Amino acid sequence: MAKAAVYTISREDAIVRVDFLQSPEPEDMLAVMDELGSMPDSSLRLYVMIQAEVMLSTAEVREGAKIARSYEYQPSRVAVVAPGSITYGISRIFKVFRESEQTEFDVFRELDEARAWLRA
Repeated sequence: MAKAAVYTISREDAIVRVDFLQSPEPEDMLAVMDELGSMPDSSLRLYVMIQAEVMLSTAEVREGAKIARSYEYQPSRVAVVAPGSITYGISRIFKVFRESEQTEFDVFRELDEARAWLRA
């Protein structure tokens, strides 16, 4: 039986949007990073976690951030929308490990606030 889609990727003008449809496993997060890593013109990224909670350990978060920073192409801004407290907290931890000189990263509870920050 095929696994149900975990995420979708779409565009909102210059923003590449990733909607998680269910809670991702670490391998799902890596699949998203691989797909986005090969996408041209994806300097603004929006991860939407409204329908899903992320349940990752600190070690998994640290490893994911390390992998994200290793991609040759780095986005200039990344926003995560995480209204749930668990995902919000995990995303804030990811932010600490993910930010770099090339990439600003922030976490929001509201979609409109994240979009505004990305476009600023």
